[in-house]
Amino acid sequence: MQRFGITEDNRSINARLALALFCLLTCLYWLTNSAHVRIADGETMYLVTESLVERGTFAQLEPEQAGDAPRTLMRARNGNFYAVTGPLQSLLSVPFYLAGRWVARAFPPPFYGYFTRFFVCLFNSPVLAATAALLYLFGVDLGYRCRTAVFVASTFGLATIARPYARTLFAETLHTFWLVLAAWAAYRYAHTDRWGWMALVGAAMGLGTATKYVMLVAGPALALYLLLECLRRPQHPMRWLGRTALSGVIPFVLILAALLALNYARFDSVLETGYTQGDPSGTVGAISATATPILSLYGLFFSSGKGFFFFSPPTVLALWGIFGLARRRRNETWLFLAIAVSYPLFYSLITPRWHGGGNWGPRYIVCITPFLTLPIGAFLERRDIARWLRVGSATLLFVAGFWVQMSTIFVNYSTYLFSDVPADQQRFHPAHSTLSAQWRLWPRQTKAWQQYDHDLRTSAQEFYVIDGGFHDVEVPDLSPFGRWMKESGRLRVYARPEQSLTIQIAYSRPHAVTGNWQGLHLVYDGVPVTGERRLVAEDESETRWVEALTIPADEVHILPGTLEMTAATWLPPSGDPRELSIFVERVEVLSDDSPLVYKDANLPRPLPVTTSYPWSWQAMFWFYDPANARPFDVWPWYVWTSGLPLPQARTFVIILALTLGGGFVASAIWFISQLRRSL
Repeated sequence: MQRFGITEDNRSINARLALALFCLLTCLYWLTNSAHVRIADGETMYLVTESLVERGTFAQLEPEQAGDAPRTLMRARNGNFYAVTGPLQSLLSVPFYLAGRWVARAFPPPFYGYFTRFFVCLFNSPVLAATAALLYLFGVDLGYRCRTAVFVASTFGLATIARPYARTLFAETLHTFWLVLAAWAAYRYAHTDRWGWMALVGAAMGLGTATKYVMLVAGPALALYLLLECLRRPQHPMRWLGRTALSGVIPFVLILAALLALNYARFDSVLETGYTQGDPSGTVGAISATATPILSLYGLFFSSGKGFFFFSPPTVLALWGIFGLARRRRNETWLFLAIAVSYPLFYSLITPRWHGGGNWGPRYIVCITPFLTLPIGAFLERRDIARWLRVGSATLLFVAGFWVQMSTIFVNYSTYLFSDVPADQQRFHPAHSTLSAQWRLWPRQTKAWQQYDHDLRTSAQEFYVIDGGFHDVEVPDLSPFGRWMKESGRLRVYARPEQSLTIQIAYSRPHAVTGNWQGLHLVYDGVPVTGERRLVAEDESETRWVEALTIPADEVHILPGTLEMTAATWLPPSGDPRELSIFVERVEVLSDDSPLVYKDANLPRPLPVTTSYPWSWQAMFWFYDPANARPFDVWPWYVWTSGLPLPQARTFVIILALTLGGGFVASAIWFISQLRRSL
């Protein structure tokens, strides 16, 4: 039996090949994932998942409980905070959170939030792989040869802007999956008349809306396609149209009703999503009144720092492929064009923030990528263009697109996007584009990483270093101290975890500014500690103290631990412009009563996590802080430098890398075998 010109045996082979492609890409994406949250939307997605697992509610904690990491929330009338993002992705991320929670039990308590975020951030990788597998099946159904469909799916998954978004928690990846599923199901319904496919269209539209509300923008494009399919049916077109509407509307309405009920439960309004802050029509009108359509459309497609075609070079071939596709699949061509036009037009008319903020490329139109990638297959199979030109141009643009996306694996793109380079220059000036900046930053980051004292860090020696906040040494005999501290000074202590620490600080202040001295404010790994202060000497010129603190063994978790000392500053009457706090004469650090030596070493800073503070802006910033140099933006480097005890970090990296690497090799072998059978 044949459907779409494909035998049942071939359909089985195609299904296995799609599954093998899914497994291959998933393992590749997980191996090269950065596994950390980027900016507010990703953190908001995570926090909803956390709330569902830990507290069984969509309500969010107050800022003083949740930490100062940025979130996108709205306070409802009942006084609770709720996320403005769609709920579905957070719900689907629950198994990943549970996996992270299970793994976190093997590590020190401060890293609980790191590992739960680590695993939740893996969610989008299989989603993008599934989208690529769907594109392969879609390409085969459109009549592409197997090798062409594989190239189209691989191009989407490896050489377009969709690739870096698999490394984030943004909803764009899942939204794109639902959009492709809805389009594919609509195509199959139009060519089989099986109502189950139309029901899948409605379900995909509903689930897409629960993921990202702008899924509704694709509704008219799908309706146009189904109407065109209805018009080509000479018999009973209205009956077909009625059955189509009934099959698709029922699952869509059921899912939409659940979403509206959730909106009402949270915000006392079925139309309130959180984005409109209690006034849907007024807020949308006010925002759209400031939109700049012409600038937005230019920026979305052609600006050097956000232009879609610069971030997805292979899609340029769609401009030629669309004509070849129209010859063989006219209605599907209209569907792809309608979707590809709808989203840029919508965002250009509705918001002045067409650029999507500090993200890789034009974030808001990532969802149109599959529909500008599918026509590449038609271009490759055009007979009116020389084969060498088709294959050569497709290969060249694939390589260009692949390296554009690879730059996000070499360098965390947020390092540049949140630098002091003005945003408009980043978007519109080629010399300041993110695309070129990535390749400038990578050799700098690599060189800075090589300058770290890696041998010292892995030597198992116990020592401490100064981590900033001090002026130069003024009394060489007291070196490495004998220096003034600024308002805040930091020491990093490289001592084996779960051993008690004792730290003694001998310091002085001028008698004239001592006043009612309350001592140093001391914080160790984010937890305030109280030191025992002892007056050593006092005269007309200065007052001297020794302050000692002890950190119990069960509170020493991070390698290195960070001691932060803070004191009130004063200005010297001599005209010295420096703000000074205390003059530190010496510091003694003991781990289980064994003294630690001072090292003047260049070492990476640990992830600033603590048991007393859930998550912080500093923790989020740590992943793209230019001062924390790493040669690649992938999870092994972050785990290795996070402050985990090195034996635990090494074990985790080896086990996970071997597991994923083994899965990748096995998937590659399976994929190649299935590909050879299909050719």
